Amino acid sequence: MDEKILNLTEELKAAMDNDPRFLRLKEIEDRMNNDESVMKLAYQKDMKNDRYNDLLKIYDENNPLVKQAQKELYEANQALNNHLLVKSYMAAYLEVKMVLHQVNNILFGDFKGDGC
Repeated sequence: MDEKILNLTEELKAAMDNDPRFLRLKEIEDRMNNDESVMKLAYQKDMKNDRYNDLLKIYDENNPLVKQAQKELYEANQALNNHLLVKSYMAAYLEVKMVLHQVNNILFGDFKGDGC
């Protein structure tokens, strides 16, 4: 690999590693992953998702059991997404995602053709 490209790549990585937006995302992610209430809500959502998918293997989507499981899954997902740490994480993630999108466009914009 060209030495200049390697050096520029390392500089970009270092800049991202020290960017306050990336640091904030990592901090919130660590807090979220160690928060028992978030873990409990995530587990409940996973269990509701498993039940819903299991029922879909047996019944069609109009079956009352499937509809009830779908409702419970939706409610569990809402409860998780409404947790303060999860909301903070999603906001920080969207900010980082926009930065990454901009970097991607700068680096690879010339390679994108009409077919991409």
